[in-house]
Amino acid sequence: MKFQEPAGRIFCLFMAAAGIILVASGFSCAWSKSTVTALCSRICRGVVGVVSTTITPQDLSRPVQPAGMGSGFIIDGDGHVATTMEIISDPHAVEVILFNGNRWPAKFLGTDPETGIAILQIQAPKDELQSLDPMAMGTFDTLKPGRKVLSLASPFTRGFVVAQGIISAIRPSVLTPSGYAVDMVIQTNIPVQKSWRGGPLVDLSGRAIGMNTALFLPEGPVPGIGFAISSDTVIWIASQIISRGSVERPWMGVTLQPVTPSLARILGLPVDHGAMVTNLARNGPGAKAGLRAASRKVCLGNQIYYAGGDIIVAVNGKNVRSDIEVLSQLRRMYPGDTITLSVYRNETLRRVRVKLSGRPSGK
Repeated sequence: MKFQEPAGRIFCLFMAAAGIILVASGFSCAWSKSTVTALCSRICRGVVGVVSTTITPQDLSRPVQPAGMGSGFIIDGDGHVATTMEIISDPHAVEVILFNGNRWPAKFLGTDPETGIAILQIQAPKDELQSLDPMAMGTFDTLKPGRKVLSLASPFTRGFVVAQGIISAIRPSVLTPSGYAVDMVIQTNIPVQKSWRGGPLVDLSGRAIGMNTALFLPEGPVPGIGFAISSDTVIWIASQIISRGSVERPWMGVTLQPVTPSLARILGLPVDHGAMVTNLARNGPGAKAGLRAASRKVCLGNQIYYAGGDIIVAVNGKNVRSDIEVLSQLRRMYPGDTITLSVYRNETLRRVRVKLSGRPSGK
């Protein structure tokens, strides 16, 4: 194990016997090398390599792996693996490489076109499946900028690589180049290289909090910027693909803005947390139910905020403190479900029933 410290960065190399390479950057290692080593030893069995193309021994020696190779992680004891469609060249010829080097064919169960998340199932004997060690899952609503994270991948036939960084931002929604809005996105300072796509982003407790993706940066990695789709989204999509074979998104037809104490004070709102309805889709479920959108814009410094819209404070009786929490509750629903919203309209608390529809393409 060797440590160097050029130009304020720390690089740690775990030798081949451990099967780990670690790159840590940007800050001194109060997060000690022993902590990282112990954490990696505990979670490494949940990270897998994914191959959907023919490879040669020379391919494994290249600094960047060829198309059709990438990473994934085990999400349950039935051998289901979450990865990204970005690395799948042929869904009919997928192999998964476990941490111990064992290779098994994997059945491609399906993908979500909006996020690119793909779900596989390892086709292995029962005793092999029973020996798998799925990743523990974290939740998006507990994350905060500045927290240290590890980005893991398995681009080789054995072992894995690790990069250390921090959460740079929590993004309620990020647009893809195709125009889809992906909810609950984690931005880090770890660029997502080709072979790192599909691997897990892990917190200090060893929980997978997201899946590394290049979905938002199709032209290639940008220094100091990386993205991960939250584990909440990964598990929600996986559950639908496993049970239904496809993803059905409930749609309320609203655009939301978080309500914060400072915004509530400036605008004189009746509550200091919640989600304000800023826009309503024409003839969408929210509009049909009688929700009211914002009536004006307010410029505070260089930021434009909306005002005058209904403020959602509970979904089906469960209090929500932000737009993210509203989205989290919607993920538990299906098209055709009816939800009850508790909303403030001016100073009056009222309840509005909204029948959700399927999410239209591009919404």
